[in-house]
Amino acid sequence: MGSAGSRFRSIIKEPVFVPESKKVRELFGELTAKHQHIVIVVDEHGAFEGIVTLEDLLEEIFGEIRDRREPSAKEYLVIDHDHFVVEGTMHIEDVNRLIGADFESKEVETIAGFMIERLGRIPGEGESFEIDGFRFLVVLADETHIEKLRIERIDASRE
Repeated sequence: MGSAGSRFRSIIKEPVFVPESKKVRELFGELTAKHQHIVIVVDEHGAFEGIVTLEDLLEEIFGEIRDRREPSAKEYLVIDHDHFVVEGTMHIEDVNRLIGADFESKEVETIAGFMIERLGRIPGEGESFEIDGFRFLVVLADETHIEKLRIERIDASRE
């Protein structure tokens, strides 16, 4: 690993830890001054609480930042009463309201996250499966995430 290892060491930065009580504007100033893009947030006992990125801080200060990786404002398409196409980033509660489902998760927020959680893996493009009276078809995906799903109601009692 000689040459590759030294190459990695030359670009790796030491992690920056911040207390969860740190104010957004103060943290933003520190990140920009240090040219740091990500920090590790810890609680008063030093336990890991999460990570915060520079983009997170910018969105907290200025509002939502859309980039080309994020879906358009239109997160869904109603084909008919029983057929829908949704963005993988659509929140589970919004999907529930749209299709009349009652999917729940304490771990994830999006319909793509829910699918991955239920299946225990990231399904491939073109793959279909049934969950709680609905058939899901992965319309658009890659090896890291689900971008778009087609949902069909197959349990008529859910209307």
